[in-house]
Amino acid sequence: MNGTPLPKHYKRILAACTFGERELGTLEVGKLADIVVLDRDLLAVPLEEIPSIYVPKLYS
Repeated sequence: MNGTPLPKHYKRILAACTFGERELGTLEVGKLADIVVLDRDLLAVPLEEIPSIYVPKLYS
């Protein structure tokens, strides 16, 4: 990873591919969301450290 965010429409495209765009894909009132809390910045750590990132909280 080079620290560049994923394309803006990535989640919308994935939601459309699963026919879930009415429930998923964007952060809006009434839509579902999974939120993950990580112990380090995923975009700032070296690639080889990503597997060791700890997930202290997961909300779904």
